[in-house]
Amino acid sequence: AWASLAKGVSVNFLNPNPYLFWLTIGTPLLLEAHTVGWLASIGFLLVFYTYLVGSKCVLAVLVAQSRSVLHGRAYIWINRFLAVALLFFAAVFIRNGILLLGG
Repeated sequence: AWASLAKGVSVNFLNPNPYLFWLTIGTPLLLEAHTVGWLASIGFLLVFYTYLVGSKCVLAVLVAQSRSVLHGRAYIWINRFLAVALLFFAAVFIRNGILLLGG
């Protein structure tokens, strides 16, 4: 269990997404909340991290409980459906990017 926790912590520290979020979105929001007052800044951080950690915990519980349900053919078909959905969204994002660059 400790090895898994250490691996999770190291993956989270190496993930660039939190750094990009705080550099581009989080810090301006926090500074804007600070113009209202220090209590607003603390409230923003408290609510943000409560929902962030809470959603990860809920997701972990759901995944752990779904292991007994998802196996065999159901697991394969769900993965295929999700792969098609990812391809669809990739195509939409590529199309939107090309339209924005061209027009």
